[in-house]
Amino acid sequence: MSNAGIPLRVIQEISGHRNLEQLQRYLEVSDDQVLGAAAALSMLSPVASNSVELQTDIGLKAPTVEHSISD
Repeated sequence: MSNAGIPLRVIQEISGHRNLEQLQRYLEVSDDQVLGAAAALSMLSPVASNSVELQTDIGLKAPTVEHSISD
């Protein structure tokens, strides 16, 4: 259900877990899910340039944001 994009709160209700902490024990998050979420967030940003890179040795690198200030 999580992979299908169903909100965790709904999954919690269906599965009968008392809280999200219990539910999270059974959830796995793939690199593709994290990258997809980061990409979705970068589309919301008003900044001209964002990048997300997957680094295999340490996991994910935070998005890089470039800013330019003009007079």
